[in-house]
Amino acid sequence: MWSRIFRQPRSSEPLQPRSTEQPTESAIPWKEVKTKQEVEELNNHFGGFHDACLKEALGWGGFNVSDELTMACGFWHNLRVLFQRQWKNPSAIEVVFLDLQEFRWSPAAPEYCGYTLDAGLYLQDGLIICSDVAVGHTPTLYIAAQSLWWRDASDWMGEEMRLGPNWEPPIQDPPRGHGYGKGQ
Repeated sequence: MWSRIFRQPRSSEPLQPRSTEQPTESAIPWKEVKTKQEVEELNNHFGGFHDACLKEALGWGGFNVSDELTMACGFWHNLRVLFQRQWKNPSAIEVVFLDLQEFRWSPAAPEYCGYTLDAGLYLQDGLIICSDVAVGHTPTLYIAAQSLWWRDASDWMGEEMRLGPNWEPPIQDPPRGHGYGKGQ
């Protein structure tokens, strides 16, 4: 059965923005980060992630089982995160990592307070990396993806859960894989 799973080639079409509608009252456009300069601009805009925390994370991928118990195989994963910080302009950003390659998020050691003192984005081997860079401890956050989109989410402060299934992604869905299972 596993021999029937194969990877569907990715489209060569460039990713296109899908919507600029913010789930709050104001429409705040998504911004794509592709270049070293754009990475540096986002790092500077969000204060190097100083005094910030990863408040929420929501991941999804291309695999699922239908009501007919057939498997759809899409060899991709995406991640949507909300960072908040103790500074204004912006005080929070929503980030979508597309074509996720790696994601680690672990609790801080007891001697640390659990928030990110400093983190950063950088480009490495064609990937956009987000990692905390605090000295003296093992990183508690590491995200590597092919693509990154972000927008201001300063209206999303506090404890309330903000990420969930009812949202409009910044781009069209990645291509879907082929299925296998009952009746095939």
